[in-house]
Amino acid sequence: MIKILVISAIVILIGILLLMGPLRGSLNSDFEDIAIDETNPLEPCPDSPNCIRLTLSSERTAEELYAEGIQAFTQMDPMELNPDEDLQYIHTVFRIPVFGFKDDMELQITESDGGSFIHIRSASRVGESDLGENRRRVNQFLSRFEA
Repeated sequence: MIKILVISAIVILIGILLLMGPLRGSLNSDFEDIAIDETNPLEPCPDSPNCIRLTLSSERTAEELYAEGIQAFTQMDPMELNPDEDLQYIHTVFRIPVFGFKDDMELQITESDGGSFIHIRSASRVGESDLGENRRRVNQFLSRFEA
């Protein structure tokens, strides 16, 4: 009987540890290979695991990247899409289906010598952890943006 309880406890513990990986919160370090944060004009992320903020460089013009950003966001079907062409800035709001929480995602394009920077920030408005939602949203945006 004790042997069955010990084995059951071990199986449950392994199951919890396996779930923790994909459901852990979003962190900037999830994108460490592509982040160049010192030039990012968007608000820094808090210490809680519910925000992603990164910068990518591109050889393309700010106008091209801005248009592609609007197209990528439109495909993601945000609750709100607020573009500002003069500032090369896009603010979107996404609603989490199950809980109804609102998350903000921003895109800011700035020009640099020989190209542009794409600054991205995706953050939960409430809660300590987002269970990886912002990480998934940024990955979804990047896959649509690069397509």
